[in-house]
Amino acid sequence: MSHEAVPMPSDAPPRTAPFSMHARGVPLLERQAVCNFPEQVTSMLLQFRDVGSSFCTFVLVQTWLTVFTILVSICSISFFTYGPADGRFALDLSYIGFLIILPTLMAATMAFARREAALKELAAVKSGLLWVWLRSQRSSSRRDDGSSDSAVQETMWALTEALRVYLLTPRFYTHSYPYTGVRPKMVGVAQERGRHLRRATACFIKLSQLCQGCDDQLQQVHVAFERMANIKEYRLPQHLRSVLRFGVPVLVPVFLGPFWSNYYFGTRSFAFALLIGTLLNVVLVAMLNISIELEDPFDNLGLDGIYCNEPLHELEEAILMDADEELRGPPPRAARLRTPTTNGISHHERGAAGAADPEAAPMVAPPHRGGSIHAHFMDDVPLSTDL
Repeated sequence: MSHEAVPMPSDAPPRTAPFSMHARGVPLLERQAVCNFPEQVTSMLLQFRDVGSSFCTFVLVQTWLTVFTILVSICSISFFTYGPADGRFALDLSYIGFLIILPTLMAATMAFARREAALKELAAVKSGLLWVWLRSQRSSSRRDDGSSDSAVQETMWALTEALRVYLLTPRFYTHSYPYTGVRPKMVGVAQERGRHLRRATACFIKLSQLCQGCDDQLQQVHVAFERMANIKEYRLPQHLRSVLRFGVPVLVPVFLGPFWSNYYFGTRSFAFALLIGTLLNVVLVAMLNISIELEDPFDNLGLDGIYCNEPLHELEEAILMDADEELRGPPPRAARLRTPTTNGISHHERGAAGAADPEAAPMVAPPHRGGSIHAHFMDDVPLSTDL
C-alpha cells in the first residue's frame, strides 16, 4: 500500500531547520546589531521609560497603610534623633534582613505560590472538562445519536456557572479583620458555599451519568475544583498574618528608629537618613500588601489576582465551537515576534529566500518594542460571541 505525499499549501512557510542562539545561551556579538545606533538609542529610551513607569506604578499601588507607616517612621526617627534621650544604637544590617525583611518576603512568596497553584488547578479544570466534552461527542457519534449532546452541554454550562459564582464571590474576612456581625455573616457564607458546592457536585454526578467512560477525567476535574476551593477558603496562618500586619507598619518603624538616628549622626544628614528609613518601610509595606491582596486569588479584588471568568468563558466558547467551520475561516493574524537572526537576517527569511549567500537574503528590521503606559482593565465588560 503506497502513501502519497500530502502537498504543502501554497502559503505555507518554508520547511527549514529553525534554531536559536539565544535559547542555547550562545553569546553573539553581531557587529550590525551593536553598531545599529538608532535601535540602541530606541532600546535605551524604552528602558528608561519603563523605569519611570515602574516608579509611577509603585506609587499608585500604595495604600493608606503606606501613608501610616511613613508617618510612624518620621515620628520614630525624629524622636530618637532630637528627643530628650539618646536612643541611638548600631544594628547590623544582616539582623534587619533576617528578622524583618525575610518574614515579609516569605509571606509574599507564599501568596504567589498559592496563586500559581490556583492557576494550575484552574487550567486542569478547563482542560479536563474540554476533553470530557470531546469524548462525549465521540461516544454520541458512534451511537449515531446526538440527543445527549445538548444535555451534556447544558450540564457543563451549569457547572461553569457554579464555578464562576463560587470563585468570584469575595469573603468579608479576607482583606480585613471583621468586628461586628461575624456570626450571622459566617452562617451566610457557609450556607452560600454549601449551595454552590452542592450544585457543582450535582453537575459532576449528572456528567458521570451522561458521559460513559469519563469517570477518571471527571474525578481529576473534581479534585482540581476541591483544591481551588481549599485555596479560596484557607489562607496564611493567623499568627504569621497578625504579626506581619502589626509588625510591618508599627513595630518595624519604631524598632529601626534608633538605628536610623545613629545613621544620621554618622552622615550628618537627617533628610538622607529619613529618606532611606522611610523607603525601606515602604518596600516592606508593598510586600505586605501583596500577601494581603492574594489571600483570596479568585475574588478579583487584587491587581495580580485570577479572573476565572476568562478561562471559563473560553471553555464555553470551545464547547460551542464548530471545529470544521473554525478551520475553514481565515487564520488569526500572527503576532510580529522577534525571531533569532544571524547578522541581522532571520533564519526563516533566509530559508524563504533560498539563497546560499547570506547577504542575498533580505534584512529584517527588528520590531518596535515597548507598550503603552496605561493598562486597560476589562474585567466586567460583557464579551460578545459575534466576532
